[in-house]
Amino acid sequence: MLVCYLTGMSKFFRLYISSVFTSEAFRSHAGWVGLLLLNLLIVVSLRNQIISPKVSSWVPQLVLNLYLLVAYVYGQLKIKAVERYDFMQLIWKMLLFGFVSTCFSFFLESVLYLFSGSAFAFSSFISNVFYLCSLLLISTYLIVLLIAYKRLILYEKSKVLLIVWRIFEYSLIAGMVLGVFNIRIQSFLYDGFLVGLIGMGVVLSVNLKWVGYLDFSQKCRSLLMLAGIAGFLSYFCFFIYIYSEDKGIYLNLADNIFVLALLAFCLFYSLLSGVVLFFNLPTSSVYEKKLQEIKGFQKLNRKSQNEESKETLLAALLENALSSIDADSGWVELKEQAGEVLITGEKLEEEELNSILEGIKRNNLKKVFAADFSNPAGEEYFTGSIAHSLWRSVLVVPLTIQESHAGLLVLLKDIEGGFNKDAIEVVKTYADHACVSVENMYLMQEALQNERYKEELAIARRVQRSLLPEQLEHNKSFDLAVYSESTDEVGGDYYDSYKVNEHQFVLIIGDVAGHGTSAAFAMSQLKGVFHSLVPLGFPAREFVVRVNDALSKCLGKAIFITLTYVIIDTDEEQVKLVRAGHCPALYFRKKEKDFLAFESRGMGIGILRDSGFAQHLEENRIKYEAGDLLVLYTDGLTECKDNGREEFGMERLREVVKINADKDVTEIRNAIIDELTTFAGKGGVNDDLTVLIVKFN
Repeated sequence: MLVCYLTGMSKFFRLYISSVFTSEAFRSHAGWVGLLLLNLLIVVSLRNQIISPKVSSWVPQLVLNLYLLVAYVYGQLKIKAVERYDFMQLIWKMLLFGFVSTCFSFFLESVLYLFSGSAFAFSSFISNVFYLCSLLLISTYLIVLLIAYKRLILYEKSKVLLIVWRIFEYSLIAGMVLGVFNIRIQSFLYDGFLVGLIGMGVVLSVNLKWVGYLDFSQKCRSLLMLAGIAGFLSYFCFFIYIYSEDKGIYLNLADNIFVLALLAFCLFYSLLSGVVLFFNLPTSSVYEKKLQEIKGFQKLNRKSQNEESKETLLAALLENALSSIDADSGWVELKEQAGEVLITGEKLEEEELNSILEGIKRNNLKKVFAADFSNPAGEEYFTGSIAHSLWRSVLVVPLTIQESHAGLLVLLKDIEGGFNKDAIEVVKTYADHACVSVENMYLMQEALQNERYKEELAIARRVQRSLLPEQLEHNKSFDLAVYSESTDEVGGDYYDSYKVNEHQFVLIIGDVAGHGTSAAFAMSQLKGVFHSLVPLGFPAREFVVRVNDALSKCLGKAIFITLTYVIIDTDEEQVKLVRAGHCPALYFRKKEKDFLAFESRGMGIGILRDSGFAQHLEENRIKYEAGDLLVLYTDGLTECKDNGREEFGMERLREVVKINADKDVTEIRNAIIDELTTFAGKGGVNDDLTVLIVKFN
């Protein structure tokens, strides 16, 4: 502390001396230099009886009070309103100014004392010169200190406080006027006015709101500085008292009501501020600790909101926990979702950490550091002593993320029983807050990952939709309508058409077992094989056999495909159909108003992957007539369930087709989908769905 003061004073003197030679500083010091010369002229004139005795009683007081007034106005303009972080700087400047004034006055008095008994010391002229120099310094310092204390008192001002202060200021100025007329101390007016000024000063002195904004260190330094200021003011009181009985002094400060009231106010405010600071010291550390806790929470919030990494968040948790309870060291362990353990430590090497773990194990806290981070008893914290050469007590707080024990916060102190209940609660709160932040981080990562999956699936959906034909090949002999929808972003249903020649057309509808991305991939393989083989003009049965041969080499063992392959020949007015394990095709004869279901033998593609597959296929042929309908569909239609878990079924499909058979093919398709949607209700269709309808003209 002493080194700090000496360093600050040396800086002040350098600045002070260098500033004297600037033009602005010269003008500011010209006032008291001019007053000193003027009063010296008055002293010389009085000794030589140049000034009339009638004038000599009030001229020196007039000159002094004019100077005090000018100094007060100048100080009001130069000392600006103080901000919260300028309290210490303002008090420090007042201490340095008081130190300079006191040292200079003491130096002058020492010179007079050293030369006591000589003609030099007995010279009235020399005594008055030295006295006037000290008087100017004291009065200037009191004015500057008054303005500085005004800034402190009015830091958080109210209307009433501002009115009282103005009354106090105007009363001080009135005191200057009384000083000009040299009203003596025995005067009743003098005594009453002085007591009134001191009383208002006492009332104003209780406004010490600025003290609450200082931390413990600042309060200690302010207390020492105010003690120094009070010491300087005490010296000034002693100075005025010593010279109050000196008849050879022409300007007696004991007769100046302004200076006396000012001195009393500044001394009382300095002492009262020091007392308040002293009694605030015990609560400052508690207040600062609570403030530090709040700042710690804010820091954790900022880091979590700024999407900081887990390492940064854990480092902030450890830093805040250490500083809030004055722990000496510690570390954080976090078991990540991938199974790795992330360790963030403070001032601990790996060898030292291992020795601490051994000390903890010897003190029955081994279960805290289980490799799987198990905490079966659900303890909120563990604390106790450890066997270690440096650390004496440990606090362990489990970290719970997504309702599972995921890590540990470990704090160490070099004293026994270093963690009280309040400290433990603070650390637990920090740990809970950090766990929520980490959990939010995990949830954010999952959300971002899901968004990426959704985006990828949306792309896959667009790609899959591009694999399905926008228009189906046909001629004027028949019309087509199709509807296809996937329960997921992508599905395993497939349909397509191909124009072999002007009178022969191929239709295919398929369903990959399951749904999702794997089914969509198998569907794309089916499309590739279809467009490779269909131009070769194979008969329906042989085509399906070749499809099985091609896909058996690339489909997974657990994947198979059902399909129906149809060849429509408009010259022969004939339909050839092969079913490979697919849903029975529904054929409606308009003339008989009855249905024919193609339930011939057939096995799914990829179930049997050898030459025996062909033996399980059967080709169906039928002559069509105008108005007949062929309905091809996947099992998502007939196996769709309502809220009562009842299936839509073949009978409902037949009924809808029969009722709407006279309508065009698009209306028939819409009627089927509307009926299915109504049947499914709020549950909706729960499987991939495709319906392909052919109406012959």
